[in-house]
Amino acid sequence: MPSKSNQLVQRIQEIQKFLIARKEQHETYSVIALELGKLAGSLKTEKLTIQIYSRFPILAQTVHNLLGNSHKLPDLYQFKLANFPSQSQQVVPTAPAEIILQSVGTSKQQQTCYPLSTTQKVVIGRRPGCQIQIPDDYIKVSGHHAEIQPIAGNPSPGWQLCDLNSTNGTYINGQKLQGCQRLRSGDKITLAYASSNEKNLEFLFECQSNVTSEQEDSVYKQLIDCDVVCLVINSSQVMSTEEKQFLEKASKAQIAKLVIVADTSGINGQITQAVNSSFTEVKTWLQSQNSTLSLALVPLLLRPFYPNSQASALNSNSQPELEHFCECLETLAQGRENILIERVLTQLLSHLEKIERILETKELTIYKEIEKTEEELQSGIQSELKEKTRKAIKKATDEKDKFFRQVKIDLSQSKSDLLDNLRPSSIYHKIRVFIENLKPVVTNKGGNTYIQLYSESTTNAGGVTNAITHVCRSELFQWGTEEWRRICTSYAEGGLHQLIPRLYTTLNVIPSLHLPDSLRQPIENVDIEKSLKISVVDLSCETRYQATSLPSYLLKNLKSNLIAITGVVGFFATTATLAFQGIKDNSIRQGIAVLTIMLIPFVFVFMINDYTKDKALKLEDGGEKLKEELYSNAQSHAKSCVERIVQSFNMRLESEERRMREVIDTVNEQFNAYFVELEKGQVLVKSRLVEYKTRLNDLKKDKADIDKFKQI
Repeated sequence: MPSKSNQLVQRIQEIQKFLIARKEQHETYSVIALELGKLAGSLKTEKLTIQIYSRFPILAQTVHNLLGNSHKLPDLYQFKLANFPSQSQQVVPTAPAEIILQSVGTSKQQQTCYPLSTTQKVVIGRRPGCQIQIPDDYIKVSGHHAEIQPIAGNPSPGWQLCDLNSTNGTYINGQKLQGCQRLRSGDKITLAYASSNEKNLEFLFECQSNVTSEQEDSVYKQLIDCDVVCLVINSSQVMSTEEKQFLEKASKAQIAKLVIVADTSGINGQITQAVNSSFTEVKTWLQSQNSTLSLALVPLLLRPFYPNSQASALNSNSQPELEHFCECLETLAQGRENILIERVLTQLLSHLEKIERILETKELTIYKEIEKTEEELQSGIQSELKEKTRKAIKKATDEKDKFFRQVKIDLSQSKSDLLDNLRPSSIYHKIRVFIENLKPVVTNKGGNTYIQLYSESTTNAGGVTNAITHVCRSELFQWGTEEWRRICTSYAEGGLHQLIPRLYTTLNVIPSLHLPDSLRQPIENVDIEKSLKISVVDLSCETRYQATSLPSYLLKNLKSNLIAITGVVGFFATTATLAFQGIKDNSIRQGIAVLTIMLIPFVFVFMINDYTKDKALKLEDGGEKLKEELYSNAQSHAKSCVERIVQSFNMRLESEERRMREVIDTVNEQFNAYFVELEKGQVLVKSRLVEYKTRLNDLKKDKADIDKFKQI
């Protein structure tokens, strides 16, 4: 399986192919493709990059030489000297600037522009008095939701967006705003939602400046093209405003570590209080921005190692700070693959966002061209009527879809209730009640004895299957008839009978056009009887009954019972003999014999009673088995019938839906043909409009590809 680095390289190559194939569309694409090639190369080197900055070139060169002469760091890092950005390179935005409100969820975007003042604030919210008042329909937007404030001063005046403690938050480019944030040209602002949708509004901030956004990015491009930023300062001087601004920019870049190397030359190796205070100030500022960036201050005596000096490397024993600094860099490099991947990902996403902004600018331009072209078309036709017909088609389609969707839900619920065994009104419950009322009877057939189920509603025991089938079909016919009546008259706000007149009224926008006659065709009924004509396995509802005759039963059990009685009598006889051994009379023996003979009838009565109970139990067990078998068969039959009825309903509903869809399509074609007649002579304009829309679709596909590339 490829490593994460290889996978990322493959993705970069895919994006390069995408850009090269479209290099004629925008001059920036070739430049970005080259930059992506550098990103892929940085992954392949497997080395982190340290970029060294200083207002004093000699200090930067000294630190570069020292780190390059270490034993381990050159194998882990590549060192680069970078020019410190000067004040002349700062971007100074100039008026005019504006915020553009653009609608969401329509085929074309309607825009409203609000110019921004360099002195006045602009409040956005739903309350009266807001400079940009949002309609009350957008209930997630607060009364005073956000505020755009001008930023005065030099060298970088501009505008910032502040959230006014809104309930649902303010978002810039999908990121929730915390407090205030400076706006850049092209920033997208949404209220209450992270992304634009039909429930909210999207604002676009546009500001012209002396330097383009691409030039602004290039000023600090080096910062995001490295993993460690090292700023070398002179500790004998207070940290300048430019250096502080540089650290602020560096803290926002995707780097692993930010190091301030303070040259202690000329102050006896001690950091001045001013430098220490500036370092603390920067550290506190980073914490206030919730930054997790690692920040370090390294004091080093650099003068002996300035270029052209005799020394070539620092003595780590004399300066343990350098040794500690190198160890920290070595430790950081242990996770260099993840650091490289994270940095490259950040830069890759930045490039993708740049491409996305180019596409959005093009898309906005095309939208404007489409709007302009459509205005040309609308100037010669009844635009109001065309919009009305479009809405009529949409309303009819939505109403039709909603109706059939709701009917299917209601029908499914009714079917579930019908087959719910726990409901007294369900078909299963009614079948169970019918079967429970059946009685098992014993019959003789062909010399054999059988147990059969018998119903008083049938003429003979063999008609039970027909009887239960009749119960099922009778109940299901009634249910099906009632369901179809509800579909036609009740479900989804009046059923089919009410839907058709509503559609007719909705589509009758142009009286001169005759609606299709098929819309007024009567609704065909569903043949429920046909759905119930399912062949049923004709169960005999009988089982063999191994009946034992009374004589056989008595003979089988007499011996065992007599033995038991004889044993009991013998026991009493023996006991009596022992008790009356002194009596010579044979009357005791005779009495015992008589007692035995007298018990025999009781034995027969007992056995006959057992025989009756045993016979009844067998009959009951046989009957229960037959009932369960019959219930299972009837349940399966009922379910099949219900499925067929529902299937026939769905087929009829699909037919009706297809018919109505065809009617709507036909009406839509009539509308289109009507307007085509009005649009004669505008073929060239339409051709241009088609071309714009094709380009727009191509842009949307490109944007979709960029979205896929961003899902790394």
